[in-house]
Amino acid sequence: MNFWNAFCVKNPVFAKVMDLTPERRRRLKLRFMRPQFRNFGEILVAIERQPFLRGEGEKRWKVTFDWLIENDTNFMKVLEYRYSQNEDEATGKGASQKRVERIFWKWTKGSENEKA
Repeated sequence: MNFWNAFCVKNPVFAKVMDLTPERRRRLKLRFMRPQFRNFGEILVAIERQPFLRGEGEKRWKVTFDWLIENDTNFMKVLEYRYSQNEDEATGKGASQKRVERIFWKWTKGSENEKA
């Protein structure tokens, strides 16, 4: 809950969790049984990288803490970038990272040509 609330401070479009109800505790306990959920920071990064989850879709829907912990599939879809609209969102790569990768690819390809 603390991670989520800190995330909400950084991203005020999301609502903080005010109370860890018995139902939320139950759901969190179930989610933490899944190893993928244990790295909650990775889930939050994935949310930041998918505009739809931030309310930037046509219907302005945005992810909530309760939706995230509701079942085993919601958080997995977030981690799998199922709500991304393009490759950059899905990979989390910005223009500078893609540029570095192109340069590296050209450099390694050039090295192979020199060996031939």
